[in-house]
Amino acid sequence: MKNKHVFLFLAAGFLALASVGCGKRHSAKKLVENFIDEHAQLSSVSITDVGKLDSTDRVDNSTINALQADVKNGGLYKPDTKFGQRPANTKTLLMIRVTLETKDEKGEKKPYKQTFYLDPELTSVVAVKTN
Repeated sequence: MKNKHVFLFLAAGFLALASVGCGKRHSAKKLVENFIDEHAQLSSVSITDVGKLDSTDRVDNSTINALQADVKNGGLYKPDTKFGQRPANTKTLLMIRVTLETKDEKGEKKPYKQTFYLDPELTSVVAVKTN
């Protein structure tokens, strides 16, 4: 009888952790979708794959500034693209890898693999790196 209770307790805990992780990944995906909808220069940009949500503390402010400048000059996003700021109280950013597909004027598809760096509260995109 005790084994059954332990199993049920562990199963419930696992499901709770899985749902929290999936919820954050879904929120991150939605944030990226909204960013793309608002800032993409091409009207035909779609997300074809979304990786796992992870974190990093290896992206410093100078790298963020360089990535932001690359995005504004890269042609996929508008030059006036607005980014969020890294919170002052942490070095950690969340990151999610996304595969995008665009269509040019001729209807030809072009894939892009990008990493989106997000603030820990999932309220803004801080930087985008084209892989």
